[in-house]
Amino acid sequence: MEDLKKLLLRSYDDELSPVEKEALEKGLLESPELRDEKAAIESIRKTLGNFSPEFEAGFSDRLMQKLETNESKTALPIYTVFKRVALSGAAAIIAMLISIYYTDGSLSLDALYGLYEYAPDEAAVSFFNL
Repeated sequence: MEDLKKLLLRSYDDELSPVEKEALEKGLLESPELRDEKAAIESIRKTLGNFSPEFEAGFSDRLMQKLETNESKTALPIYTVFKRVALSGAAAIIAMLISIYYTDGSLSLDALYGLYEYAPDEAAVSFFNL
């Protein structure tokens, strides 16, 4: 019976082979349940076939107005975003410089690079030992 229901459903969308058509016709003649199923499917297809969605007058205007008000509420101005990023970045740089000053006691380039007690002649030797 399930095979016949599948054949019935497929018959609306696909071409059935002659053997499948014969089996479906025989099943429809023998089974009142299958005939009721076919009637229900045809009723649903007819109802959906006549359906055409329509929007109320002014729908697009109301939709655009709603989108504009939501966008203005959620959108952040570029200046606000830049200010937040710039202030937090500046605070991080200042904190790093203060920590370097306290650990090394100065803000020289060697202290910024992390080169403590590194003699200039060692730089030349290490450069050639790459």
